[in-house]
Amino acid sequence: MTTNNPIPDKQTIVLTGRPPVRITLARWMHIAGSMDYYDDGPSIAVRQHADGRAVVYGRHNRCNSAGGMIAVYQDGHYFKDPADPAAIIDGIKIVAVRLHNRAGGDWHPYDELIAETISQLHPEDID
Repeated sequence: MTTNNPIPDKQTIVLTGRPPVRITLARWMHIAGSMDYYDDGPSIAVRQHADGRAVVYGRHNRCNSAGGMIAVYQDGHYFKDPADPAAIIDGIKIVAVRLHNRAGGDWHPYDELIAETISQLHPEDID
């Protein structure tokens, strides 16, 4: 049996302090992080439009011992003006802190997530 599961062309991203935004995935390049909808714990992703706008978004999935979803915490930060790497890094940290404040628990997974996501950003040439 063949199933037809097309890749979604739009994604709605939950933000803090404002309504969600909906992006067209083909226009917003994934530049760092990953968004895991099934693993227990936090994840963060960063997308950037060709015009420099960026969105940092994350979620923390809380699962029971059998892998069933108990709770999902979401947060995001949208840069409506072109964002430089320093601003995006600040956005990654802000989203991680807000997710941790909602989900609670150990800070270590968030600290690792911040470092991993930042390490995936485009490198800076310092020749």
